[in-house]
Amino acid sequence: MLKDYEEPFYFNLTRFWSDFLGDCECLRSSLEEVKIDGYTGLGNENLLLEYLIIRGYALKSISIILLRDDSGRIVTSHSRQYAKNILRVKRTSRDLRITIC
Repeated sequence: MLKDYEEPFYFNLTRFWSDFLGDCECLRSSLEEVKIDGYTGLGNENLLLEYLIIRGYALKSISIILLRDDSGRIVTSHSRQYAKNILRVKRTSRDLRITIC
């Protein structure tokens, strides 16, 4: 169908945060709190969290709020386990607390 199509540039999803953003000044000096509301553990969510944990020198708190339906049940059954895996990432900030709810 699109035999002649060429991607405009190479995009490596797993390396996007570190390759394209590098060190952001706010992660080194001012960003202290991050809240992920509606976490599923899919797509870029884990990659973003890993990037923030590794590069977030000033971070003090990350709240991961799992996606729930109207009755309060977690929508994606594996999301809690994916969130728990994030706890294994080596933290740059000694003050960083990560909560999962």
